[in-house]
Amino acid sequence: MKLFKFIYISLFLVIAVNLYSYDFMATARSIAWGGAYSSASDSFEALAYNPAGIYMTNKKFGFDILGNYSARIYSQYFSTDTAINLIKAFNSRTAINTVIPDVGPDGSTFGVNANILNLSMYINLDKFGMGFYLKNRQFSYITVDKGLLNMLTEGISFYGDDQTSFSIKGAALDFLDFGFSMSTRLRFLERATKIQKIYAGFTSHFYLPLYFAEMNLNGMTFAELKTISTGNSSLGTLNLYKYMASVDGYVRSSGIPPSLGRTLSSIFNADISNSDLASAFLQDRVGYGDFGIGFDFGFIMVFNQYVKLGFAINDLGFLIFPQTSKGNINSNVRLFELVEKNGQIDTSGDQFDINKIFHISEPEKETYVMISPLTMRTGVVITPVYNRYFDLILSVDMSASDFYKLQFQGYPTFAVGTGIEFAPKVGWFRFPLITAFSFNTESLSPSFSFGTGLHLGPVKMMIAVKGLEGLIEGYGSNDMVVGLDFKFEF
Repeated sequence: MKLFKFIYISLFLVIAVNLYSYDFMATARSIAWGGAYSSASDSFEALAYNPAGIYMTNKKFGFDILGNYSARIYSQYFSTDTAINLIKAFNSRTAINTVIPDVGPDGSTFGVNANILNLSMYINLDKFGMGFYLKNRQFSYITVDKGLLNMLTEGISFYGDDQTSFSIKGAALDFLDFGFSMSTRLRFLERATKIQKIYAGFTSHFYLPLYFAEMNLNGMTFAELKTISTGNSSLGTLNLYKYMASVDGYVRSSGIPPSLGRTLSSIFNADISNSDLASAFLQDRVGYGDFGIGFDFGFIMVFNQYVKLGFAINDLGFLIFPQTSKGNINSNVRLFELVEKNGQIDTSGDQFDINKIFHISEPEKETYVMISPLTMRTGVVITPVYNRYFDLILSVDMSASDFYKLQFQGYPTFAVGTGIEFAPKVGWFRFPLITAFSFNTESLSPSFSFGTGLHLGPVKMMIAVKGLEGLIEGYGSNDMVVGLDFKFEF
């Protein structure tokens, strides 16, 4: 149905710019921990979460030249079990409203994220440690309100004054992050506070944006039924069904890849090369002069050989887009039209034209400033056992992240995680086993994770999966993450 093409295009504009996003799951080890081992982390996790942990690492040198890789799928109300039931419904031609779950009053947020590049290294000297990294950081999200989802579950009525208001909003950002970190011990504070060890660190970021997109749409759909008398006894009366939509909002972009226009054309079989949408949103150019600056600050206090406490602020900064292109949307359009003649439906009038869907004003060039994806976190790590035969580590962590969403009328993400690591070891051989429980407001669902790996001297390999609750039949997972690490430490 052409109405659903309208819905799918609206969703696609934000999430298909690039189906990747960076989140607080930077390495396979942090995925296994469910984010719990981050505020007081050391080694490569310190570069991502708390730079104070670089100098706390018991290794002198480490590099991750092969990078870290991870992928994530999440939704607040739609789980893996929902996806399986939808596939079954399509195959059996069952109505999808029987399997789509009821959502909250604010609708549901969807995301498909990935971390495809994370090159990093660190070195510890006598008095301080420092680290360098290059990350391809990608953020994207889209929120669809309950009204639009209800159209899928409750169907369309052509009778009465049936009206449905809806909103779609989201943003996508892809940028390169060049980071330089330094870490040391604050011995003067140790003497003043009698705390065994206090580590401090900072990171300076230079952001190089590759593209940015934002969309905010508000509208209403409504049905019209008109009965027309033909004056012909053989034809009788005609029933004319119209489904209309009123849409207001805007799209803003900078550096959108031109391949997106070709992708949309191929998927929806629509010529958009000369449309208003193409001129306002799918620009065949890159952003000029886009840049950003940010900073991380962190502290770790080691009270004794068993307990340490960490606190960090990440990505305190901004990004500037000197030449964004903004197009205002103001449309009142016919989505489709059906004619009933002698009890038969004629669909010849049901024609889809993307230019009829989106009427966008002449793009305006303007400078746009957005806050960087600020995160604040704190956590405790307890190491009750650490000897030559095995390690036992317990951790709990809390974080508030994605404050940039406030700029797009969204909400920050709050997360809590707790986990345990048990690692048998003999000489240069170590076999870590990690399991954790976590909860975050992006998926609004508890999640279980597991990770394992193999450490052979300086070589460290690990694989992790988050969302093990998806294996429970009838329950499903709202937050699935997989990750792989391959790194070296000496």
